[in-house]
Amino acid sequence: MAGCSGCAAKTQVVRDEDGRPLFIQGLAYDITESKLAEEAIRASAQQLEASLREKEILLREIHHRVKNNLQVISSLLRLQSAHIRDPSMLEMFNESRNRVLSMALVHEKLYQSPDLCQVDFSEYPHSLTALLIRSSGPRAAHITLKTQLEKVSLNVDVAVPLGLIINELVSNCLKHAFPSGRGEVRIEFRRMQEGRIQLTVADDGVGFPSHLDFRNTDTLGMQLVHTLSQQIGGSIELHSNEGTEFRISFSA
Repeated sequence: MAGCSGCAAKTQVVRDEDGRPLFIQGLAYDITESKLAEEAIRASAQQLEASLREKEILLREIHHRVKNNLQVISSLLRLQSAHIRDPSMLEMFNESRNRVLSMALVHEKLYQSPDLCQVDFSEYPHSLTALLIRSSGPRAAHITLKTQLEKVSLNVDVAVPLGLIINELVSNCLKHAFPSGRGEVRIEFRRMQEGRIQLTVADDGVGFPSHLDFRNTDTLGMQLVHTLSQQIGGSIELHSNEGTEFRISFSA
């Protein structure tokens, strides 16, 4: 057994009454199969870890490429809009650009995230709204942004529709709420009871027109808000006491 690499032995010295050693007795076990099994498990674990690393790199690259492709689309829309003279058509192109950018921003946050299946949404509303204010040019120069955003992680199936919702509501604020060119846009994002999450997009502007039913308008923006809210299983409320405040709650 001394030459057996797959063996384990347990030995002890047997002594007489005076403590003198008489002989050594022992028991040897052949653990070859056990060692082979351990090596196979270790090799399998290493192979699985390498495979997961490869998939993570691939998924990160996919999100990066999706973001880049969406930005290319946005750039093409911007170039095309330079040849448009009709103000209403130009506004439609700019709105489409902002929708594309809102989706690109989600994928940018995803490939920068340690968890590629979840995006830290607490950073997203501020980044998107700041982008929308900048893209609005001089008319939004005196509009301020106030945010109160709890740290919440969302998967991409919720993050993309929610990003589009924020884009539509904030864009609506910037277009209609501030005739004087001055005001405040407020965004809150917080956890509620029973695992629900609430998004609030509000302004201190002129308020939502009292004669309009926000659930039944012919504007694409509000139609998108309702459709996307249903897509994520959310409910939407409008409060228009001072300015306009939309609250969307959903489970995630």
